[in-house]
Amino acid sequence: MITRVSMTFLATALLCIGASGAVAAVPGSGSASEAYSAAGLYNQANAAARAGQLGEAVLDYERAALLAPRDSDIRANLAQVRARAGLATPGNWLTQHARIADPNLMFWLASLGIVLTGASLLARRFGKTLRQPLAGVALVGLALTLAGVTDAIATAATLNEAVVMQASAARAAPIPAADSLFVVPQAEVVRRIEDHGDYTLVRDAQNREGWLPRSSVRSIIPPEASR
Repeated sequence: MITRVSMTFLATALLCIGASGAVAAVPGSGSASEAYSAAGLYNQANAAARAGQLGEAVLDYERAALLAPRDSDIRANLAQVRARAGLATPGNWLTQHARIADPNLMFWLASLGIVLTGASLLARRFGKTLRQPLAGVALVGLALTLAGVTDAIATAATLNEAVVMQASAARAAPIPAADSLFVVPQAEVVRRIEDHGDYTLVRDAQNREGWLPRSSVRSIIPPEASR
């Protein structure tokens, strides 16, 4: 019985770590010496907002919010810039409120949770003493891992999200001559579905799908993170 429970728990925890690790691996977007940090991205976003570059500002605020999800200034400025662009606040309740800490911290907490839970379950199986303390350690480990799972679920959608850098017509096919279906405004956050040549298929906040030039969108998670 303990073996079945342990295997199920381990599979869930590994999924959590995989999702958290993908976000934690976000690299720097500037020079090699430039720190990729919430503070640095926040300052870049503020400068872009002052210059009227709303797409760039939203992109940097979104990236900063991934690294510092509880920073109220980042969230407030992001909401202000989106309002300037005439956009509503995206995301559901989970993505807006379930973030606990930066991805690096959640990655290591989830890893620690796996170690604590696994070790305590094994010790309880092979040892007859200290069963209650070991049960407490297992509960602590489970709580840490569940926190990581929750945070990973809340951020998983970001892996395929991108910001529209300039207003672009979404077309019915990935060719310039295809019919225009609708216009995606600057600074809108869209979900990337697939790429084809110089175009990418996206889904907007209204669940409409169309092809945009790849040059007009930038992923919130930089492409280097998946390498």
